[in-house]
Amino acid sequence: MKTLIIILFVSLFDADFVQTRTSDLLVEPQVMTGHMRFEAPQNIQWQYEGKTEARLPAQMLNYIRDLIVSEQVAEDGWQTVSPLPKQLRKMFSEIRILFENKVAKQVVLTEPTGDKTEIVFRNAKVEHGCL
Repeated sequence: MKTLIIILFVSLFDADFVQTRTSDLLVEPQVMTGHMRFEAPQNIQWQYEGKTEARLPAQMLNYIRDLIVSEQVAEDGWQTVSPLPKQLRKMFSEIRILFENKVAKQVVLTEPTGDKTEIVFRNAKVEHGCL
């Protein structure tokens, strides 16, 4: 008897986002909106409304790709990324992700200074592929 193993993965994640940055140096939070699209295996677009496409560092894009879906989510839906990869430790002291149905709904990036960037995904379209 042969056993067939099918591995599911996210082949498409397409969502609008609201990005809010808070800092002691800002009088009020800085809010930007945009759209992001991930298509397997490595196509990621991050577009701010009214601006050209953002050029995020390759390691950050790869990390975002890996975090879109998670099988290991805490009961409250939040997952703290630990340990942070060396390249990201320079920029962030903590990364927390809120998952809904195993798909990222919100990301909170905390910098060593205490400044925070919160990204909330809306109108997400997710498609799964299989190997």
